[in-house]
Amino acid sequence: MMDLAGPNTAFALVSDHGMAGRSRLFGVNRVLESAGLLVKNPDGTVDLSRTKALLPSWSDFGVVINDTSWKGGIVPRADRPEILQQVETALLGVREPSTGLPIVRNIFRPDQLTGLGIGGASGADLYFDLAPGIYPSTRLNSPLIEFTGKGFANGDHGFYPQRRSMQAIFFLGGPGVRKNAIVPGMRQIDIAPTLCALLGIEPSPDYEGHILGEAFPSRK
Repeated sequence: MMDLAGPNTAFALVSDHGMAGRSRLFGVNRVLESAGLLVKNPDGTVDLSRTKALLPSWSDFGVVINDTSWKGGIVPRADRPEILQQVETALLGVREPSTGLPIVRNIFRPDQLTGLGIGGASGADLYFDLAPGIYPSTRLNSPLIEFTGKGFANGDHGFYPQRRSMQAIFFLGGPGVRKNAIVPGMRQIDIAPTLCALLGIEPSPDYEGHILGEAFPSRK
């Protein structure tokens, strides 16, 4: 596409996220239930009046502590560290039945993921990364490990943002752009000022990102 556009045409192609294959679902809430941190009602739904931690439907990779900052929460703020440790221990202790290897490979707290759009007042309290091919499930009545698809894998994009497969693409071409330059470590916030440079527009002083100088030899 850049070759067809020619060297004097401003060209940019951006994706919003990467994609990775998955063939199995991991029942996180099943683990929390086994650890005594999640309690179900007789109809199989979550009993929030007795549940201390859960993987909510809106946060596939983030466990929420049902503390008193939430409406109807039951965990005192002072008890949060203890509950978080119980969640971490429970998740790290689960092994894949077929291999014996850990399913949960890493545990993160929100302050360890600064700048990745994770956490905040309405975010989760503990995040995790899973073994390749496994995606978390909030289902309460499914197997601990559930295979998906029939002879083929599905794809998802909610995995840990620093996985290489989760990184987005950014192709740039046009006047002043260095041909075949590879710029590592760029960020989403660098796109807008870089496009301004490509179009000959002075970037706004409010932009937090910077122009990708490696792509523009004449710009810093």
